[in-house]
Amino acid sequence: MIRNGLGIAYYNINQYDKAIEQYESSLEISTNTYNAQSIDLATQYTNLAMAYVAVNRTEDALESLQIALNILNQILPEDNPKLGFIYRTFGLAYEKLADYDKAIEFLEKANGITIKFVGEAHIDVGTEYVYLIGCWIKKGNYEKALKYLRKQLARALKANDEDTVAEMYYQIASIYLHRDQFDLAIENYLAALKIQKKAFKNDRSQIALIIEKLGVCYYENGENDKALEFLNKAVQLRKKTTDLANENYAVFYYLGLAFKKNKQYLKAVKNFKDALQICEGYSEEQDDRSIQCFNNIGECLYDNAEYKKAIEFYQAAKEKGLQLYKNDKRPIGVFYNNIGQANYQLGKIDEAIQQYQLALPLLKESYGSDNENVQICERNLQLAQKKMKP
Repeated sequence: MIRNGLGIAYYNINQYDKAIEQYESSLEISTNTYNAQSIDLATQYTNLAMAYVAVNRTEDALESLQIALNILNQILPEDNPKLGFIYRTFGLAYEKLADYDKAIEFLEKANGITIKFVGEAHIDVGTEYVYLIGCWIKKGNYEKALKYLRKQLARALKANDEDTVAEMYYQIASIYLHRDQFDLAIENYLAALKIQKKAFKNDRSQIALIIEKLGVCYYENGENDKALEFLNKAVQLRKKTTDLANENYAVFYYLGLAFKKNKQYLKAVKNFKDALQICEGYSEEQDDRSIQCFNNIGECLYDNAEYKKAIEFYQAAKEKGLQLYKNDKRPIGVFYNNIGQANYQLGKIDEAIQQYQLALPLLKESYGSDNENVQICERNLQLAQKKMKP
């Protein structure tokens, strides 16, 4: 058992490879020493499985857990807490394999046993709720995730655990934001913000994040003035908390959208450029963001009658789009149409017609012939062709 104890010590300081070495060595000895139905032997297999999970040797973890479970099933009742711990570890292993149905099955088994023996207020219950919330979110079942978030919130409120209460309100709000339920998102973000300001007033970065999310919700909910108020507050707070004041893309992007909606085009362009600076040269997801920034800047310049400059940014959006959407050119139709409109305003009718003709089949494929975008493009093309006639 000395080697098992060493394994535990290494595991507790995150030296998982050394822990595995000690656990495996301990098991070599123990399998020849202990009865095949020993609780101690099952514990060692469980410890080894936990270390395997930590280093992503998930299949090895499942094998060790099954051995431990087979041993304990023969000597313990089915609701024994030791079995609950094994079920929880099974859940973590399956979660690593992205087998969320299996993960949830084992985590819910574990949770039932834990609640029965130590009560819902115990920390292990909260830990299991967190794992279950993560699995349900990854499955895209937000109703189930909300169910466990509310359970965790109730526990935290009862325990006066303000940190967890604020986090649960934030996570609940984030799900509502994802589902476009903006009023409910705002309600829960405001609840999180109230606690955060009261209990963690020095944590400006988290306060700034919540305020930013509120700004996004207000914008999406059609409350543009409130969106500007909260998004500007978020920027000011971020400047006080980090040297990287421009680190957050969303706050600048939504500020751009809000100023654009208010027809404050120069302010909108400035914020879209700040957002663009953050996401340029990053991952494919951020490449998509940069395309939206280029196009929005183009639209602001167009609405500000700066047609030549608008074309530059529409072209940039189109070029980025051609790189990103290699196998599906349909999203590029909007950019061809925008370039056509700007050229039309500059009196470059030939170029406008060419761009409309490139845009039209892509827009039809994207939206269908009856879509408003398609009809606008068709009208634009007809106007340009009439203007070409002597």
